[in-house]
Amino acid sequence: MNEITLGTLRRAFLISVFPLLISVTGQVQADLVTIDFNDGTVGNPINAFYSSNHTTFSNAEWYFFSGAGASDSDGLDIRSILNGTAIPPTDPIVATFDISLDLVTILAVDVGELGAQLDVFDSVTGGNLLGSDSAFGVGGGVDNNLILSVSSAGIRRIELYQPNRINLTQGDGVRFDNLTIQTIPEPSSLLFCAICVIGAAGIRCAQRRRRLTGHNHGLQPSHK
Repeated sequence: MNEITLGTLRRAFLISVFPLLISVTGQVQADLVTIDFNDGTVGNPINAFYSSNHTTFSNAEWYFFSGAGASDSDGLDIRSILNGTAIPPTDPIVATFDISLDLVTILAVDVGELGAQLDVFDSVTGGNLLGSDSAFGVGGGVDNNLILSVSSAGIRRIELYQPNRINLTQGDGVRFDNLTIQTIPEPSSLLFCAICVIGAAGIRCAQRRRRLTGHNHGLQPSHK
């Protein structure tokens, strides 16, 4: 008579769990999202327009520029509501995120001698500076379009500005385009996936045990 041992059940359980874990790992990945700003209305505040992409802006409006230095064929960028393309450190463009990110990149357009800078923070207000990236050009920086990027766990806010701008009379301006963010799965989501995997594997193991038990009972020798 064949017997179902504890070791057999353990092996069956592991065999059931392994492919499910591989499947979940392949599906629960960081999500990369790019906002190209080409779906807005020129001159309107952006605010929560991109909330479905976890992003809310302040001091930012859509801007159309089709001359030299346009960032793409559509010419839709963003600039400061308060001061246009003159963006001092004291009045930055701000974007906050309703989930934690681990990567932010953005295109700085027409980067001149006053530069362009990206700061990232771990809170939607205040908080700690997690990292910065800056770029500089010559003169007005026409057609000098450069990518700013910061990678760090726990990003919740960014600020965009010209680090060398002292006053609003300086002529060099900057615009921003093509914001890319990378979201990371929340721990609760990963825990839920793990529970689902273990539960599904347990059901499979129980079904296998019932089948084997029924089969063994059918092979019981008859006694005369």
